[in-house]
Amino acid sequence: MSLSRSQRRQRQKKPSFTLGHLVIIGVIIAIVSGVGAYAYHTFYTSTVDYRVEQAFSLIDKADEKMGALHSVISADITDETADKIKKVTESIEPTRDLLRGAADYIKRAQESATTEEMERLVMIQESVALRGQLLGLAPDLLEVTEKSAIALRGVNVGWENLIAATEASVRAKEAFDMQDKAGMLESVKQNNDALSQLARARVEFNDAERVLEGLSFAVYLEYIDIREQMAQTAIKAANDWTGEDKTALKIDLEHYADLLSQAAIMEENQLVPPAEIVAATYQELVGEASTEYFAIREAVRTLDNKVR
Repeated sequence: MSLSRSQRRQRQKKPSFTLGHLVIIGVIIAIVSGVGAYAYHTFYTSTVDYRVEQAFSLIDKADEKMGALHSVISADITDETADKIKKVTESIEPTRDLLRGAADYIKRAQESATTEEMERLVMIQESVALRGQLLGLAPDLLEVTEKSAIALRGVNVGWENLIAATEASVRAKEAFDMQDKAGMLESVKQNNDALSQLARARVEFNDAERVLEGLSFAVYLEYIDIREQMAQTAIKAANDWTGEDKTALKIDLEHYADLLSQAAIMEENQLVPPAEIVAATYQELVGEASTEYFAIREAVRTLDNKVR
C-alpha cells in the first residue's frame, strides 16, 4: 500500500510529540523549580527568623558544654573534683567559638529586623554576652576549685593517718597496762606505728597548705606535735618500766598525762574538720568571683525566659 502525494503532505503537517519533548519539558520544569527553591532558600536564610533559629542552635550547643562547667563550680568539692576539671577547662574555647557564631547570627538578623523584633534581638544578644562573661570568670574559679580539691584529697588522707595514729596509741596504752615485759614491747611497737602515721599526716597537711594559697592547718600541725610527744613519752615510759627506773617512770607518766589533757582540749575545742577548713579558704579566695558568676547565671536565665 502506498500514500499519495496529498496524503504525505497532510502527514507532514501534523506535529509529532516525542519522548524527547517530554525530557526537555521535564528539564525546564526542574530548572524552574530549582531556581524557585534556591530563591526561596536564599530568601529564608536571610530572614530574621532563620538567623535567630541558627543562633539559638549554637547557644544550645554552648549551654550543653557549659553544663559541665556549672556542675563543677556549683557542686560540693570532693576528692574527684580535680579529675573533672581538665575536661571542663578544655571546653572553654570551643564554647566561646559557639557563642561568637551565635552573636554573629544575631548581628546579621538586626540588619533587617523590625523595631519589635529588634527588642528581642537585643535581649538575645545580651544573653550571649553574659554567657561570655561566665566563661571569662571560669578559669580562675576552676583553678581555685582544682587546688581546693587537691588540698582536700591530701587532708583527707592526713585525717585518716591521724585516726590510725590514735588507734595505735590506744593499743599502746592497753599493752602498757598489762604491766609485763611483753606488754611493754608491744606498747613501744604500737607507739612507733603511731609516730609513723603522724609523720605521714604532717606531710599531707603541709602539702595541702602549699597547694592552696591561704590554707592553714597550724592547729592540726600543733596537735600532731603534741601527739608525737605523747608517743615518744610513752615509749620512754615503757623503757623506764623495763629498766626499773621508777623515778623516771613517774616523771614520764605525769608528762604523758599532761600531754593527753592538752590533746583532749584541742580535740574538743580547736580541731575543726579539715574539709571545713578547705571549704572556708575556698570561699575566701573565690567569694566575689563566685557571687558574680551566680548573679550572671541568674540574669541569663531571666533573659532566656523572655526570649525563648
